[in-house]
Amino acid sequence: MVRYQPDRVNYKWSIDMQTRLLDNAGGHLNNSLFYAFYEHAVARFCADNGVAYGNTQYGRLILKSSTEYLAPVHGYPDPVTIGLGVRKLGRSSIDFEFGVFQGEGPAKAVGYATHVFMDKNAKKPCEIPAELRSALEETLISPTTPTSIAKL
Repeated sequence: MVRYQPDRVNYKWSIDMQTRLLDNAGGHLNNSLFYAFYEHAVARFCADNGVAYGNTQYGRLILKSSTEYLAPVHGYPDPVTIGLGVRKLGRSSIDFEFGVFQGEGPAKAVGYATHVFMDKNAKKPCEIPAELRSALEETLISPTTPTSIAKL
């Protein structure tokens, strides 16, 4: 089986993140850190596009998430780059894909997460704010780009 291993060009938005000394676990990053990286990337993307973390109107719930580890990712002092793309954009939900890069070459890991936007006051799903939706549309990954996880 050939595994999907994207390159940086698959993602139109990315963020560089510094690893910390305490992130090292046996010479590589612990798997729990990947989810923190994904959440930081989404929070930064949303803040950069009109929906700041901690705002009083909207919230996001993560319905499901997964990661495929393709190669070791080393800890401190080596930074990582998280590429963010959208696989599917619904009325209130977003299927994200994340590429984890370190150094040159293809992704060392690929993550997936489904988020749903919530109206904090009504405690119900709500439409993704228009300004953010427009930015998310810019990051859509072509439906012909393969994925290693057929269904999220």
